[in-house]
Amino acid sequence: MYKPFIVLSTLLLCQGCGESCATFANREYRPVEYNFVVRDKHTEEIRYNVIEGTNTKGKTEIFRQAGFDKMYDLAAPGDTLRKKAGDLTTYLIKKDRIFKFPYQCGGVSIY
Repeated sequence: MYKPFIVLSTLLLCQGCGESCATFANREYRPVEYNFVVRDKHTEEIRYNVIEGTNTKGKTEIFRQAGFDKMYDLAAPGDTLRKKAGDLTTYLIKKDRIFKFPYQCGGVSIY
């Protein structure tokens, strides 16, 4: 009789434990800046897409985020990955096209 109550209470408590996606995006992703030529890509811990490259100063830069699957699939060596600090949109620049990837929370783009 008490088991459904305990399960429901636990679920409600756990939902309040994590921060919202939008809060995370504004605190952690908005201030980050990327501007590099893609050199390599791989995944880590199944959920993280990692794209590595070299910036204009010759230093290695790493994009490591979850949820950017389409951008990860399209990225190829020689492409440019660019994101301005203060913005939530990341651009993948190819020789003939520019792809725009806004940050998404629950399938909804946020800017």
